[in-house]
Amino acid sequence: MKNKIRFAVVMVVAGHKKYFEYAKFCISSFARHCPLTPLGVFTDKPKEMKKAYKKFKTIEIYDINAFDDVKEVGILKKNSRPAQAYLGYVHDHKLIASLFPMAEAVYKDRSKITHLIKIDCDGYFAGGNLMTLLKRDLINDPDYDLYLVARTDERMSLQRTRTPGVGFTVWKKGGRFLPNYVKRFGGCEQDTIMNMMKEIPTKVLPRPGYHFVFPFSKKSMKKVIDKFGPYTRKELVKYLPAYFHVHYYPSMDQMEEWFGEGTDDA
Repeated sequence: MKNKIRFAVVMVVAGHKKYFEYAKFCISSFARHCPLTPLGVFTDKPKEMKKAYKKFKTIEIYDINAFDDVKEVGILKKNSRPAQAYLGYVHDHKLIASLFPMAEAVYKDRSKITHLIKIDCDGYFAGGNLMTLLKRDLINDPDYDLYLVARTDERMSLQRTRTPGVGFTVWKKGGRFLPNYVKRFGGCEQDTIMNMMKEIPTKVLPRPGYHFVFPFSKKSMKKVIDKFGPYTRKELVKYLPAYFHVHYYPSMDQMEEWFGEGTDDA
């Protein structure tokens, strides 16, 4: 295990057109900074996505509707919360919740892949290869089935009394994570995984750059800005390399201006 840690990263891009707009930034920034790591994109528009990202050799597109025969997917879809309005568009919990067993189904026979990483399509990668850094940390702490990222940095959006978020979830393929997740699923991936932390070996990684979460709402955004001022490029550089979970503020365009191809931190 010590020298054989290899990742595949997975995410869902489905439903509202806004997710596809965010995914353009997320996929291209990931491919630029993590060129050796496969990114599995599960989508309800596989033909369009394959055409859009055919130039990226490590981007793998999967039809999200092709996994209904996976037992765990059926269980999670049946027990998921109803779709909810989220930042002005519909967030369908069953699509995100079922990503975990879909990912295991795809990568179970890829023997070189030891760990899977769930990200969200409204993320942005900047400043270098985050996977190299993460591999080093897992080599130092290999005996866990689940890895999450601390959300205690005050510049982040501090949700749920500073508990980790699941926008960057690392789990050991074929380990204890998936069966426990399916067994304990309570309708929402965030709550379920938080409840699992004491049940399976879990490591909370302290480095903010693994999952730097921008505010979820105008209220939380205002609190952060009132206390610290607006985000600046100079301030965010200290978190690099990073996966910024952007939501809607600052805009993806701003991230691209600060950290996109051709900039100092591209």
